[in-house]
Parts: sequence; C-alpha cells; structure tokens
Amino acid sequence: MNLYNKIAEAKNNNLESWVVTVIKTFGSTPSRVGAKMLLLTDETGYGTIGGGNLEQMVKKRIVKEKPETLQIWEIDLDTDAKMACGGKVTLTVEPLLPKDKLYIIGGGHVAVQLSQLAAKSGFNVTVIDNREEWANKEKHPLATTIVAPYDDFKQHIRFSENCYLVIMTHQHRFDMTVVEQLINEQYRYLGMIGSKNKVAKTAERLRQLGIAEERINSIHAPIGLEINSDTPFEIAISIVAELIKEKNG
Repeated sequence: MNLYNKIAEAKNNNLESWVVTVIKTFGSTPSRVGAKMLLLTDETGYGTIGGGNLEQMVKKRIVKEKPETLQIWEIDLDTDAKMACGGKVTLTVEPLLPKDKLYIIGGGHVAVQLSQLAAKSGFNVTVIDNREEWANKEKHPLATTIVAPYDDFKQHIRFSENCYLVIMTHQHRFDMTVVEQLINEQYRYLGMIGSKNKVAKTAERLRQLGIAEERINSIHAPIGLEINSDTPFEIAISIVAELIKEKNG
C-alpha cells in the first residue's frame, strides 16, 4: 500500500479526508518525525502516526471536529492519550476537502445515480436517509452515508455558502419535514424533486409558516434542467447539470 497513492485516490474521488503528519516529538513516544496517516470520515486510516491510544484518539477527534483548515495539535501522551511513555507529539492535521459540499436527503433510486455523478463532477457528497438499506456504501460508493431520522438530521450538515442541498425522500411528508428545516439555513443551492402540483403545495405550506416569498422562490423545484428526462439516470444528469450551472455562476 502506497500512502501517497491513497491520498491521490481520496482527492480524485472527492472523499472528505485528512492527512496527519508528525512534525515534532519530545521524550519517549511511539511516533517518529515525518510519519503520516490518511484518515477518512469512517475512521479508516492508511499509514500510521505510531498506533495505539495516540492514533485512536486522533482519529476520533478528527471525525468529531472535522477540521476544515490546517491545524497544529500538541498532544501530551500521558494526559491526553493515556499512554505510559509520557512523551509529547506535535501533529499537523491537513484537510483534503472539496470546496463544494452536496447533501442528498433521501438515498433512493435517483439518489443512487446522483451521488456518483455529482462526486465525479467534483462535489463532496453526503447521502442522508432514515433507512439503512438506502444509506450505505454499497449503493453510494463515492459518498459519505448517514442514517438519521428526517426530523433530526441537521447536525450532520455544515451549512455554508458552498453548501448544496437536494431533497428527494421517499414520501412527500418527509420532503415537507426536511424543507421546513432547511429553508432558513445558509446554502448555495436548495432543490426538491417532485411534480408541479407537489411544489405548489409545498410553497403554500411554507407561506402558512410565515416563510418569506423570496426564500420560497429560491428553491429549485421541480429540480433539474428541463431535458424531458424520465429515468433515474437521466433525472440525475439533469440535476447535476443544474448544480454545475449554479456552481459556475
């Protein structure tokens, strides 16, 4: 296994990941200066920074905090990592994060196609579904997958000006629950799949909730460029085309 090949693979597949490098040691440590590790969001690691409690602690901290900028961590192996050797290690934690993050809420048939097409188009893709059989690596190999209820999923989203949101759950009531939670957040793009009748009903419901008309009109619905598509793959193409159009301004 070549670590640098794995790093290149993670970048080419737009996988959210971090490169951890030991830049300084003091006293007795299991690490050596220059040791590196690539870490993915599921805590899969390639390479090593010394193993043991140190490595496990760093993995869990990265996955929890998901740092978005280069950071320097100073770790006391005795007090921080609970290791008897008692030395100290200084690490750099460098995120390999694609700029544009796409969250697909609902992992069904169209999402299966969309997650792969969007990842290959440069988006960092996360799929969220309340069904484990639709939020998994087998169906979405190029995406991060999360199983979460639709009334409690926002903690998995990092809202920003480069955040793209696509709603395509398997029931209209879930779509409505999701859009109500997202409409007032910060994002670059919010789209929802559905017929014109469904879109009209959703807009009316949002008006009843007091959502500003400008905000309602910002929703891309029905989602995707109009290319007369009717298969999951073609619908996914139309959505990715609209995402790229939005990204490129």
